Amino acid sequence: MDFIYNLPRQFIYFLVAVAVFAPILLKMEADVIPAPESRAVYDYVEQLPEGSVVLFAQDYDPSSEPELTPMTMAFLRHCFRKKLKVIGVNVFNVAGVGLGQLAFKQMEEEFGVKSGEDYVYLGFRPGVANSIRAVNAGIVNYFVTDANLVETKSMPIFQNVKSGKDIDFLLSIAAGATPEAWLLYGASESGYPMAAGCTAVSFASYFPFYQSKQFVGILGGLKGAADYEQMVGVPGIARKGMVSQSWVHILLIVLIVLGNVAFAHERAARRSGGAI
Repeated sequence: MDFIYNLPRQFIYFLVAVAVFAPILLKMEADVIPAPESRAVYDYVEQLPEGSVVLFAQDYDPSSEPELTPMTMAFLRHCFRKKLKVIGVNVFNVAGVGLGQLAFKQMEEEFGVKSGEDYVYLGFRPGVANSIRAVNAGIVNYFVTDANLVETKSMPIFQNVKSGKDIDFLLSIAAGATPEAWLLYGASESGYPMAAGCTAVSFASYFPFYQSKQFVGILGGLKGAADYEQMVGVPGIARKGMVSQSWVHILLIVLIVLGNVAFAHERAARRSGGAI
């Protein structure tokens, strides 16, 4: 069993690289079974009537892009396919504004939606609690311009949307703790239902909010994004990423088992006084 101990780490890195890139090069996609908490988000959006107003909090930056951007794209595709009005905002980090602009630009190309009419991306404002309460009190009074410095007051999308009372649903896709802030200062004060999308490492922290029905649903990490892609029926990077992620998990399990077998063999050999 010496070969296991003597495996060069470079060889293990090579195996991991093969597990990551081979499914991508082979264009493999995973067929996932959506989790109940993911389906709850989809079902809630699905029952919203045409023209409903959705507040989309894009509270992440490039460090969390691989997990959260696929989630964003699948959610926006669902909203615009349903012809919902989407108000995008970022209260997390100014570094994430470019990602929000790119996402809505992609939606313009796919669905022909127009900024100011079908959606508006307000960009970033500092101060989480102040920004959320400003949305509740009067959106255009605080967000005087959108992310492209276009005046919001005259935009058609805000003709019937003045405050948080006019919002029908909120999804906070976040890399940090902003879903709790949206729940505390936004949904609880204005009464709109909300759901959250988060990285896999944060999923366990937010799941109790779903169990206690404070969130109507929750999307967790790449699996949550793949669930939404599956339900929306549009291929995306999350389902491809799930294959790579699964292959790496299997590889790690195999390596751990081999390591334990080698350790057990070595200990048995030492006790018997034989060769290792």
